[in-house]
Amino acid sequence: RSALADAAVSMALSTKAVAIVVLTESGKTAEAVSHLRSNLPIFALTESPTVQRQLQLFHAVVPLITKFDRVPEVSIETALNVVRKQKLVKNGEKIVIISDTKTVKGRAHAVHIRTIGE
Repeated sequence: RSALADAAVSMALSTKAVAIVVLTESGKTAEAVSHLRSNLPIFALTESPTVQRQLQLFHAVVPLITKFDRVPEVSIETALNVVRKQKLVKNGEKIVIISDTKTVKGRAHAVHIRTIGE
């Protein structure tokens, strides 16, 4: 998780992203990003109210509730819609997304950049 968090923060800083969006079941990835103290907001989306409450304790983390889909891209789009509806990001802004999804063979970790509205 720390390598994934490190990569996300490096990407965000080098691309001048305005935030990091983390899709998390346990909260551990959002916690790892928080420990790096990048001063970027970390929008942590989870299905669990318990995880949402726990994430309130970490630096720069804004925990939000959403539903995840079996299709990772659907989960990402749903998360982005939540962040947009909360007016936490604006069209044209860059964000870095960290997703950690279950697969048949284990877990698939991904870090990518998106521009809001595109």
